[in-house]
Amino acid sequence: MKKQLLPGLIAFFVIFIIGGTFWYFTRPSPPVAPASRKNETTPPPPPLVGSQDVPKPPEGFAELKDNNRTMRESLRKDLKEKFSEIIKRLETEPGDSALWVDLGSIKYAFDDFNGAEDAWKYAIEINLLADAARMNLAALYQYKVPNYPEAERMLRMVIENNPPDAIRVYAELFDLYRYRYSEKAHLAEGVMLEAYRRYPAEHAILKTLAWYYLEQKNEARAIEYFEKYLEKDPTDVSAQEELARLRQ
Repeated sequence: MKKQLLPGLIAFFVIFIIGGTFWYFTRPSPPVAPASRKNETTPPPPPLVGSQDVPKPPEGFAELKDNNRTMRESLRKDLKEKFSEIIKRLETEPGDSALWVDLGSIKYAFDDFNGAEDAWKYAIEINLLADAARMNLAALYQYKVPNYPEAERMLRMVIENNPPDAIRVYAELFDLYRYRYSEKAHLAEGVMLEAYRRYPAEHAILKTLAWYYLEQKNEARAIEYFEKYLEKDPTDVSAQEELARLRQ
């Protein structure tokens, strides 16, 4: 059985992969700006898409290509409505990178992977800290449009930006090396040890490495990491039992 550092983890921020479909969190409409106060100036309205204040958006971004023939109709209807709402908001909020992330997520749900990629890349172009877009691109390059070097690059960039839950990004990078990027499979252990140095209280990382080496049929290294893990958490019964089995 595949052992995960964080079971059920695939992606985070604004989307999930559910049955092969990217989902999104509905974002509330922005609050109405208050009236001007004395000695205060009203900020100018946001630039329109295509103005000189924002880069030119991806060609065809306002078109929804429906390539998903298996989506249930109720979901199809909801997503199309959400897509129309986002396009409408982009007329006045073209620089909102989160809207572009959501747009890409919907395009992904309709199996328009090129459109999703363009939207997420644009989100990064207008906001260099758009890590949600990078995580989504990493997932796209792992699961739908294989490009493992780019998936690796995106995950590394997120780690460098030091998000509060970077341990999840390490887990994604670990799985990339572990299951897909065979040319760099030898880096899997190092990624988890890097994560452990950064999060020394997360002893489950050691258990993850023990199971990893068990999968690799390297019982000596599996024993080594089970022992290290049990030094930190001696109450884990399942790890105790597995270590006892390996020592027989």
